[in-house]
Amino acid sequence: MRIEQLEFLVEIAQKKSFNSASENLYLTPQSLSRSITSMENELGFKLFERNFCGVRFTNEGKKFLEAAEEITSKYHQTLQEIAAYQKRAKTLPSGSLTVYAHPIFSMSVLPDAIAEFCSEYPQIKVCLLEDVSGSILEKLNKEEQEEQSFKIGMVTIPQTSSEMQKHYKENERQRFVPLLNGEYVCCVSKKSPLAAKRNISLKTICQYPLVRFTDNIGNVSDVQSYFLARYGETQTSFSTTSIGLWISAIANDAGVGLIHHIVLANKSLIRDIFAQVAVIPIREKTALETGLLVPQEQDSIVHFFVEFMQKHFKTLEW
Repeated sequence: MRIEQLEFLVEIAQKKSFNSASENLYLTPQSLSRSITSMENELGFKLFERNFCGVRFTNEGKKFLEAAEEITSKYHQTLQEIAAYQKRAKTLPSGSLTVYAHPIFSMSVLPDAIAEFCSEYPQIKVCLLEDVSGSILEKLNKEEQEEQSFKIGMVTIPQTSSEMQKHYKENERQRFVPLLNGEYVCCVSKKSPLAAKRNISLKTICQYPLVRFTDNIGNVSDVQSYFLARYGETQTSFSTTSIGLWISAIANDAGVGLIHHIVLANKSLIRDIFAQVAVIPIREKTALETGLLVPQEQDSIVHFFVEFMQKHFKTLEW
């Protein structure tokens, strides 16, 4: 059975006449009649009865007509949507985009966000790479932007450090686009006496070995170092690029760790794994600002990505 035959049936129902329907369909009444007879033979029941007043659908015909109307309506709606998509696709930007981000973001909220972005902009190919904020800025300043291939970074900086704010925001090559304000939380082993605390101070945290994130050449986050520096020297017991190993080390009481509270967001892919450790609020204010470092001369690819991320991050909840 062809879609055209279903359309013939719907047209007959609307016109209530073979002759009127055949005129609208640019068919002879005989051709239309043969098509309907073929449908009835295939179905095994009569669709309608014809008399001098026109046509009258049988009970089976009425039921089948409902399905035919639904199918033909969905068919034409789908064709319209495909045509609109093809028209839009011709105007969408194309190219590639490399996004550098801390493992906290690349493992929690960015995968879903980038998947949604790629679905909306299929002609833009996105590559997500992990790094820490200081290394990200350094890489972006060193690497040349290429036509139709752009590099941007997601970084987190302390709101209270005028020096770091200036370092990241007053940059000749990169522009900072804010996305989210946040804070650190402390993670400790459930076996640790600290797990019973309702909150914890940075001074107390500095008295314990730290489990920290690092880039692939051993650089740790300068943001955490900024908050901890005023409370004394810190000892790193374990550092890793893997959030799974980071959690495992803390769960096994190898040390304590600080992490951006975005890992606990409703859209975080790793929210559940934090059930392995005790998450404790930090007593002091660790005000963090997360944003995108994008080229000063912004291309349409970058523009669409920034706009999309700003909307996406507004939907995050804790």
